[in-house]
Amino acid sequence: MTISPGTYTIHDASSGRAIDYGKSTRIGTWDSGYALQNVLSDKYIPTKASGPDTFGVDEGNAGIFNLEHQFRDIYLVKLVGSNVYLDHPYVELEMKYVPVSFAKKDINTIKSSFWRLERISDDIGSTLKPRPGKLLPDHSIFQSDAWDSNLNSLYTDEAHLYTNMIFNMPYTPFTRDQRIVALDWARKLGANNVPTIESLDECERQQGPITGNTNDLDRHGMLTE
Repeated sequence: MTISPGTYTIHDASSGRAIDYGKSTRIGTWDSGYALQNVLSDKYIPTKASGPDTFGVDEGNAGIFNLEHQFRDIYLVKLVGSNVYLDHPYVELEMKYVPVSFAKKDINTIKSSFWRLERISDDIGSTLKPRPGKLLPDHSIFQSDAWDSNLNSLYTDEAHLYTNMIFNMPYTPFTRDQRIVALDWARKLGANNVPTIESLDECERQQGPITGNTNDLDRHGMLTE
């Protein structure tokens, strides 16, 4: 699924906080991916959010992202050509602005990278300029096959993988009754490959639920209430 360019509020799926000052972000496109621009500052989310880049960069240094649809209006924000994802903050901090980061993710930590996109308007600001030469950023320092290897070793099909991820999202774990209702509802809506509650139980007995917090914070930005 693709996102139409426009203005969105990008929420942390766990805490509901917005990713940008002013709670609105313009999403524009290049041929290879998306750019995320703060409406108030006109600054873009960079490929490395640390030091002077923490509060954004000009268009020429903007990060290029894939927006990977997961379910409903929930997405992963991934740097193009890498296994690096925009990550949630330590939400237990009692602050209006708290750190977010880019971090390598695998199947055990991907849960902390879910974002909910709420479309506000069709405003895309100025048109992005084509980028000459090499368009994809160099993320070789982050390259890893951890996601693929963990995915192949833990789960044999995407249906059980994504169902497990939904049921074990931070702060909103599903009860068994809620799981049964959700699975039944998905079948009524015509979804394909919906696991049975018994097969999911067996999957979790063998591999465990997808849990864990994110401690791989090596690049930082800001998240707002």
